[in-house]
Amino acid sequence: MEGCTCESFDVSFCHDLERVELSGGITLQPNAFHGLAQLNILKLKGCKCKPLDLSSCLKLSYVVLSEGITLQPNILHRKVLEALLG
Repeated sequence: MEGCTCESFDVSFCHDLERVELSGGITLQPNAFHGLAQLNILKLKGCKCKPLDLSSCLKLSYVVLSEGITLQPNILHRKVLEALLG
């Protein structure tokens, strides 16, 4: 999605998503990706969310986050940081 505005984005009901790329004007719910165990690529540019919970995204291997995103501290936090830092 690009060039749209959304104040309450949530795809937690899309359990089979493997890749999500969002950019610009999107405010995510903290649990927007809850239950997405198959998600392995996440790119959020120009989006906002504080704090974002990625604890159920067990297969994440590639993550790009913009300045407007902070992560909820949890066990997966270390895995996400490792993916961010390469």
